[in-house]
Amino acid sequence: MLFEDIIELAMRITGTYRSLGYRLSYSDVSSDTLNSAIDPQSTSTGLQLYWSDWIFGANLSKYDNLGELPGEQYLNSESVETLNYALKYKRGDSYWGLGFTESEESETNVAGNVTEYEEIMIGGGRKIAAGVEFGYYYQITEVDRPLAGDGEETSAETASLSLTLALAF
Repeated sequence: MLFEDIIELAMRITGTYRSLGYRLSYSDVSSDTLNSAIDPQSTSTGLQLYWSDWIFGANLSKYDNLGELPGEQYLNSESVETLNYALKYKRGDSYWGLGFTESEESETNVAGNVTEYEEIMIGGGRKIAAGVEFGYYYQITEVDRPLAGDGEETSAETASLSLTLALAF
């Protein structure tokens, strides 16, 4: 598939009101697909609020007409909509937080959501030295495919505990 006239627009507004900091963001990406009337498009809207040592963030992303992209990952995908939000507390070099993700994917010529995804993450970390950070996370993930085929639902659940070491030089 060949694309032309790919346009990406993004904006971010940052400011404070009294002791509350905020950041609003929006992006839109679109393109024209050669030899097809269906064009991929994505939008994303984000919000972050800062108060004292607390940070709240949320993001809503929507991707349409993904079946026109190269590869087989989204071959029959019509749209994917994902909502993320998190709360983080930071104190000095340490932090902890709680995050949630919910995503739904629909496919071309199929009524309803084909894939539903939910994830909860609890964790934290600590800066050890300049460019070195240690993290720990507990994550629960559930994926359901209510319309997987023959009227049967397919689902999977996982729980994991992760330790990370991030190096940034």
